[in-house]
Amino acid sequence: MIETRKTCPIHSPSASSRYGLLEDPTGWTVWDSETDGPVLFGGEILSGQSRMVADILLAFLDDIEISRAAGRRRLSSTSTDPEKSGS
Repeated sequence: MIETRKTCPIHSPSASSRYGLLEDPTGWTVWDSETDGPVLFGGEILSGQSRMVADILLAFLDDIEISRAAGRRRLSSTSTDPEKSGS
């Protein structure tokens, strides 16, 4: 897998996205740039997928990441804003 990563570009919908797609000999792997490895989801490594399935998984993971980031921003603003924290 690592050898493939060195020779194949990662396809990502945006430069700021955590996840991307990596073409490998068995299909497409959903890649996590934060861990620098394939995504493990529900105990399964997301590799060997058709391009269509890989695109769907990528969109799903990006949506989860966006929701998590929004939640972190809400928590951060609530804990630092005296008006919102009730202090």
